[in-house]
Amino acid sequence: MTSSPYIDNQGREEIIASCNPLCVDRETASIAHVCYVNRIPFSAIRTISDIPKESGNEVFEKNCQRAGKKSIIVLRRYFDSIFND
Repeated sequence: MTSSPYIDNQGREEIIASCNPLCVDRETASIAHVCYVNRIPFSAIRTISDIPKESGNEVFEKNCQRAGKKSIIVLRRYFDSIFND
């Protein structure tokens, strides 16, 4: 990979080969990078609301409530791990 903050095709192929990601979230990655550079603690919970085969407002609406409930479960477990150790 290059030293550029952007991933070129070769870098993308290397990431796919070594990590086999299910998704890419550039928006959260950019916020995380700014926090890292400025030594600000950062944590994020993101939810995938659609996929290429199923996308649009109706899919978003269908998945929104379910995704919110799952995010709450993750967040509670996260807080439990911090405050109950």
